[in-house]
Amino acid sequence: MRKIEKDTFLLERRKCFVYLQNNPEYILIQPVDENDAAMLENQAEIISSKTT
Repeated sequence: MRKIEKDTFLLERRKCFVYLQNNPEYILIQPVDENDAAMLENQAEIISSKTT
């Protein structure tokens, strides 16, 4: 499995989460609320494991 890096930043006062790997083939942009944000890391790992 490829290593996933996590970064956060503010965009117009909204917290944004970025999960990235070297040389991505796809980009997923998904609006989330606080409940969804708690599950993002797990979802990013599952997507990574299914797309390698």
